[in-house]
Amino acid sequence: MPSPSDTAAITATSPSASPGSGPGSEREPGGVVCYIGLGANLGPRAETLAAAVAALEALVPLREVHRSRLFETVAIADHPQPPYLNAVVRGRTTLGPFELLAACLAIEAALGRIRPAGVARAARHIDIDILLYGAAVIETPSLRVPHPELLDRPFVRIPLAEVATPGLVHPRTGEALDLAAPAPGMVKPSPQVWPPRGAGARSNLPSPANPEYHDCVTGGSMSEGHSDEGPALWVERRRAHRIPLEMWVEETTENERYFRRAGDLSRGGMRLDHTIPLPRGTLVNLTFTLPGDSRPVAVTGEIVSNGGAEALRMGVKFVNLLADSQAQIDAFLARVAADSTT
Repeated sequence: MPSPSDTAAITATSPSASPGSGPGSEREPGGVVCYIGLGANLGPRAETLAAAVAALEALVPLREVHRSRLFETVAIADHPQPPYLNAVVRGRTTLGPFELLAACLAIEAALGRIRPAGVARAARHIDIDILLYGAAVIETPSLRVPHPELLDRPFVRIPLAEVATPGLVHPRTGEALDLAAPAPGMVKPSPQVWPPRGAGARSNLPSPANPEYHDCVTGGSMSEGHSDEGPALWVERRRAHRIPLEMWVEETTENERYFRRAGDLSRGGMRLDHTIPLPRGTLVNLTFTLPGDSRPVAVTGEIVSNGGAEALRMGVKFVNLLADSQAQIDAFLARVAADSTT
């Protein structure tokens, strides 16, 4: 889960720096060249990897995409698991590293990725890892680039070498990444091939045809939304009456628990400040106590907008709000409105 410290822990290696400079740095006006690792060992693996690449092309959007072959890999896990199908893609993006991370997490969620609590090496329908982002070195709680295990994983090194530009090196160590030693006991080329373009498409993936598509990547906020989001959604949010708040909100997801600071509140949602946003579409459970009311309010919310890693905020839309919780929120908003007129 990202944290506010993420905003100050990025080092972009300059073209004259070393290691990580030269042909491997690839930082050009058209965007940053990134390398993304893919893996799956549940379900229709090849189709899922193809769907992930299609989503990266559409959502990021990832340009100039090059795909490695598919590789069959023995699962490294605490319990027996099916073998993985792995690949690496190279592409160019204009997104920042944390925006790219948010897009990857959103695609994972849409393709059925589940992260069981307390299980580090669970089988998965899809795994998407940022391996390299240009020549940047990033050390934060939520994102570490180069990927910390890149050099030790043959199932990453071998497909990476297939799509690496000549002279690509590891930004920290200077080790060549356009070469990889074979690992016949662990990684071998798969007899499966990439499905035809479009064969892996999933209807529930974010898409430019979806009016909320741009909100997922570029982010908005409930008080300062971008006009790129769907017009109807944007107008609906902007019309909602909001009350500025200064209170702490307990947020829990499937596996994690945090405390956030509220920014403002309306009947249908709230803004949370001073937090690196979760991916759009994430469901969170929120508990908070409104000023003047000792009873805790418990709601479920969906992340519908974010302001990116630097803005430190996200917008939450309440879903399936219980009548008691709605009544408490309405009563609070009414009290504030009445106080403002006296």
